[in-house]
Amino acid sequence: MDFGTTNSSIAIAHEDRSSEAIFFQAGAGKTNTYRSVLYFEPKAPASTGPIERYLAADEKGRLIQSLKSFLASRLFTSTNVFGRQYTLEDLITIILRDLRVQAETQLGRSGLEHEKYPAEGSSHP
Repeated sequence: MDFGTTNSSIAIAHEDRSSEAIFFQAGAGKTNTYRSVLYFEPKAPASTGPIERYLAADEKGRLIQSLKSFLASRLFTSTNVFGRQYTLEDLITIILRDLRVQAETQLGRSGLEHEKYPAEGSSHP
């Protein structure tokens, strides 16, 4: 996974050394890049991939982008969105959860199987 400031992506490595990009829903089509932004509407839960909804909304909500740029800062602790406090971790979790759900949906399974490919230097099989 590449969690980017503006876009993110996921690729799956197969045992035969081939790889497969995950495609994400984007408007009416699909793309292999995921917009790493959040959009909060006044009376709805946070949503991911919201650029089109933000631009089309009569009553503007709150668009949050470039979350990765705040990871190195100790100054950003939380933000208030329509009366609810969100930590940086909360906001990033919303994005990562949606990335995972879309990847699992494309792969047709629940829980990405990372056990088969342990990290270098890991003692796990």
